[in-house]
Amino acid sequence: MPTCINLHESGLRRSVRVQELNENKRWNADGTSTKKKNRAHVAFGTVTRKVAWLGGIYALYTTVQMPNHPLPDNPSVASRIVNKFHECNELFDGTINHLHNFALATDLSNNEVFTLSQAMRQDDRTQFIEAMKKEVKDHEEREHWELVLRSTIPESARPIQAIWSLNRKRFPDGTLNKHKARLCAHGGMQTWGENYWETYSPVLNMLTVRLILPIAHIHKLDSKSIDFVLAFPQAELDGDIWMALPKGFAPKGDEDHPSKYVLKLKKNLYGLKQASFNWFDKLKTGLVDRGFKLPILQERDDCDHVR
Repeated sequence: MPTCINLHESGLRRSVRVQELNENKRWNADGTSTKKKNRAHVAFGTVTRKVAWLGGIYALYTTVQMPNHPLPDNPSVASRIVNKFHECNELFDGTINHLHNFALATDLSNNEVFTLSQAMRQDDRTQFIEAMKKEVKDHEEREHWELVLRSTIPESARPIQAIWSLNRKRFPDGTLNKHKARLCAHGGMQTWGENYWETYSPVLNMLTVRLILPIAHIHKLDSKSIDFVLAFPQAELDGDIWMALPKGFAPKGDEDHPSKYVLKLKKNLYGLKQASFNWFDKLKTGLVDRGFKLPILQERDDCDHVR
């Protein structure tokens, strides 16, 4: 059975290095803990007196009654135990204080995202290599770039680096789903005003989702979600961008000189500064061409389109 995750820290984006540093700060060189015990400024006496005080104060302001679930005739010991568990687990307002199943999701020591050098040191590096081949094949089949000689690009052009992001994708129960490889452009090497201009793209407000789903349920409308495969590269680029060949790959016929070639990007690649802006503009144009439009409201969600 997987260990329970820490619900207080499960959503925080903390690297393994920061977690290890914080863990090391908790212990001294001699092995003793650096934590200080917090002592109350006011003491109420023994533990029994504290419980009695708290129980009395709680009883003054609340009306608590132990739930009573009926039992069948001649119940077994197991039935009594299960019944008592449900009685203790029920709140005084009639709701059930149960543990959600996702609280038993696998607690992973990290998010299992690797760089290329880290992935090649893993025992399953063969699967990562296959995932990299599939990623490059998908881009080439969709003609997201063009292989050109480095000598043919303008002298002022500065090719940006290609970065591999590899990870193990898992199901909610912790079992392995697949090995994923994502080829990204090094957006940090781009220059504003030269390689890109706009970067902002709006994000759907959760209030819109919470409004649309009840409306669809009340009026019995169909609700569907769409997952775009290689979403960002479906958008066009607004300028010429050259990228170095990804590590581990070389052009056919000239494998010994990969540095002589660069990739001229024809589509919007992950990692570019303007990637999200270009993708939202592409998606918005597609929706408008199909008859969708923004609602006429003073305070509206730019991601909400109606027809």
